[in-house]
Order: sequence, then structure tokens, then C-alpha cells
Amino acid sequence: WQGKFTASGVRYDDRKLTAAHASLPMGSRVRVTVADTGRSVVVTINDRPGTRRRIIDLSRAAAAELGIVARGIARVALTPT
Repeated sequence: WQGKFTASGVRYDDRKLTAAHASLPMGSRVRVTVADTGRSVVVTINDRPGTRRRIIDLSRAAAAELGIVARGIARVALTPT
């Protein structure tokens, strides 16, 4: 997906702390916290997910901050900032 345009009109950059969410407004910021570790990161919503099976899709940088890149998915909580 690197370099492709997101739903917000900006190019996707997997090195930035961004995420895709089905209903949150573009540009909104949300804290994502991993349930079993308590690690959290604040991301900016800039895209819509390709599926509605997950609550949020994180950029690689955001997933790395949370320590979940290898797992691929994790149970998270979202908190507005």
C-alpha cells in the first residue's frame, strides 16, 4: 500500500502513525491500547479499512510501536484524544 492514496487524499506512508477506521472522521486522533500489554500509541485516522471484520487497521509504524507486527492482530481499546 506504500505510496497509494488513502481515502483522505494523502499518500499512505507505513512509517507514520496512522490508521484506517470505518466511521471515525478523517483527521481525528485516537489512542490505541493493546489489551494484554497496556502499550499504547496515538494515531491519526486517514483511511477506511478494506474490511469491516476489524475495528481498526494500523500502519506498520503504529503496529511496531505497540509490539504487534509479528502477531498481525491484537485485541485493542480505542480512546479519543
